[in-house]
Amino acid sequence: MKRKQQSWLGIVGTGGFARETLYVALDRVRADPQIGVADDHVVFVDLQAKPPLNGFAVMSQDDFLALDGDRWFSVAVGDGHARKRIAETLEAAGCRPLSIQAHNVLIPPNCEIGSGAVFSPFSMVTADAVIGRQFQCNIYSYVAHDCVIGDYVTLAPHVCLNGNVHVEDFAYIGTGASI
Repeated sequence: MKRKQQSWLGIVGTGGFARETLYVALDRVRADPQIGVADDHVVFVDLQAKPPLNGFAVMSQDDFLALDGDRWFSVAVGDGHARKRIAETLEAAGCRPLSIQAHNVLIPPNCEIGSGAVFSPFSMVTADAVIGRQFQCNIYSYVAHDCVIGDYVTLAPHVCLNGNVHVEDFAYIGTGASI
């Protein structure tokens, strides 16, 4: 019997947000066996290979793309334009974006959220929000009712987007902002 190839998850980036995202991503893949990623197949992906980081391999994007098996990715880079370039490159090579959220995140089913979103611990979305691709919601941030958020948007920690807020593509909303 032929053995199924192992799936991989690449956390793209090696900065602070990537290191925070790693643990949320591990919880996600451990909770969903359909993804098929074992802990030793979770890696950081950077422009070039580097020494291990927090006990996980760091490989170049080219090396990640050369892996056998399904390749999932989560882009943990704050710059929205860079996030778009990275996501488009990886998707064009057959990799799949993985949306992840911490176990204590609240997102009701009546929200629409694009692929590749990252919801850090203690973040939430309330009712009827529409959120674009590759969204990043840092710790203690929230998106309230009827907000419309573009693609490649980043909310830094403790951002409060109250009802009916519209945020354009590529926006970076800094720590503590309340809109």
